[in-house]
Amino acid sequence: MRFGKKMKACLFAILLANGITARADRLADQRADAIAAEGEYSTKRSPSGNYTLSATVSWADKQWLILRRRGKEIARYPFESYFSSVYWSPSGKYVAVDNHYGHYAWNVWVLSLRDGSVITAHGAVRNPKYDRTMDDKCLPDVMTLPIVDSALKAVYPAYESDRDNRGVLTITYGWEKGDILKFYHRIVFPKLWDTKNLVGEILTESKVTPTGIELPKNASAKLVPTSSEDKHIPAEAAQVLANITGR
Repeated sequence: MRFGKKMKACLFAILLANGITARADRLADQRADAIAAEGEYSTKRSPSGNYTLSATVSWADKQWLILRRRGKEIARYPFESYFSSVYWSPSGKYVAVDNHYGHYAWNVWVLSLRDGSVITAHGAVRNPKYDRTMDDKCLPDVMTLPIVDSALKAVYPAYESDRDNRGVLTITYGWEKGDILKFYHRIVFPKLWDTKNLVGEILTESKVTPTGIELPKNASAKLVPTSSEDKHIPAEAAQVLANITGR
C-alpha cells in the first residue's frame, strides 16, 4: 500500500515535470513562430547573452527595432532600414546603434538596457511611437558648440561660409570606460570639395547617463582628401563606413 502511494507520487511528479517541459517548449515555439512571422532579419546579442537587439519587418511591412531581455521584449520602436553596427557599453547599461538607410541618411540610437528608453540629448524617451528619423535633436548639435567652432577654424578659418545643405554625417564607433560614447562627424565643404577635394572630419566624445547624452567636452578636427578620407579616421569608425560602402 505504501509502495503504491510512492509510485503514484513519483508518477505524478514525472507527469508534472513533463507537462511543465512541454508547456515551456510550446511557449518557445510560439515565440520563435512570432519572430519568424515578423521577418526578423538582423539580430545582435549582448556579450552577457542576456539581451538581443533585432531589426524586423512585420506582415504589414512595418519595420521595428526590438530590444529583448532574456527573450522578453522590453522595447519596440519604428525603424528604418537596418543597423550597420551595434555597440554594447562595457558597463552593461546601454547599447548604441548606427542605423543607415540611404546616401547621407544615418541615425545613431542609444538605448537603455534597464527599461529600453531611447537616450537622447534632450532626455530619455519611452514612447513606442518615437520616430528617430524626425528627431533632429537626438544628438548634441556639434556645429553649434564653441569647441567645435574653434577646432574647425584652426584648420579652415572660412568654414562658416562654405557649408553643405546636407549637414553633418554622424556615426558612433564604440565606447570608452565610464559610458563615454565616441562619435565621428563628416562635413562636406562644397568649395573645398570642388577645388581641393577635401572634407572636414571631427571627433567628439559624450558621456551617456540615464537622463541624456551630455555635450562633448573636447573635439578634434582636420581636413582630409576625399580620395582617402577613411584612412585618416579611427579604424573602428572606418569599419562602420566600410560596412555600408563595401570598401
